[in-house]
Amino acid sequence: MRVLSLFTVLGAVEAIKIAFFKKKQPIIGNAYADAQSACCACFRNKYAWPENSGMPATTANAHTCNTCYVSDRYGIEAKTRGTISIPQSECPALAEAAPLPTITRTCEQYCDVAPPGAQCKFAITDVATGAFLEERTYAGAGACDKAVADEELIKSMDPTGSLKSVCDIEQFAQACPASCGEYGCSNGSKDQSGASMGGKFEKAVHEWNWNCADGNAPSVGDSWLSGPVDGEPAARIPYLMCSEEHQWYCHNEDADDFRKTPEMEKPESLSESTCDTSYVGLLKLPAIDMSKVR
Repeated sequence: MRVLSLFTVLGAVEAIKIAFFKKKQPIIGNAYADAQSACCACFRNKYAWPENSGMPATTANAHTCNTCYVSDRYGIEAKTRGTISIPQSECPALAEAAPLPTITRTCEQYCDVAPPGAQCKFAITDVATGAFLEERTYAGAGACDKAVADEELIKSMDPTGSLKSVCDIEQFAQACPASCGEYGCSNGSKDQSGASMGGKFEKAVHEWNWNCADGNAPSVGDSWLSGPVDGEPAARIPYLMCSEEHQWYCHNEDADDFRKTPEMEKPESLSESTCDTSYVGLLKLPAIDMSKVR
């Protein structure tokens, strides 16, 4: 059997009842309107946590905060066996109208315009051996359309056949809204505001919470396909990992913004905003049969 991992260098997955033994319990945060805001709240706690600030272990709290995760209390996620990662690392160009709940905040398709090093890629591995089989890259004009038209892609993501299209996976639809006909976007229109264009735009209730675990989890999608990793959440479902593989930025209306690049040891505070929205890469965790991996 082959398992698919989608990642770019920004559903609950199939339920598996597995207990990961941990020395310490995760730190849990309050509710937020979107995943990026929840990630930013977790990052604030992570980099203010004593043990993460270089204090001796004897003076640090009993818990540590190393890897941030977020989940939507009211979200309905697609069941997949692969990972989906979209490491949004640049400020999206907001339209004059109200921003959409998409990766680019407009109808612009992320996979079509992703910068070098952050293109949409699919890595296929053998679930029985963990051996790497194939990598496909979807980049440039038409990338989203090609991914949607790839019938083998959805078969690899969901061997059960319950999903009819990769567009049934919310994170992918947010990256390719026009190809998926979601959020009021359509390939037949140049409108970037999200006005009605034949697609559906449904406003849903969302309540995002953050959860910070002990241990540095990997940001590479296929690293999660071979079994438990360091920094696992209590259960993989229904969490998204707040990836720090690329630059992230947290906007705050009432305080300084802050950002971090992979080269920085800690985030830097910005007295003047360079982006009017937060952006953080997200990695959807895969559900895999741990009895079949080595």
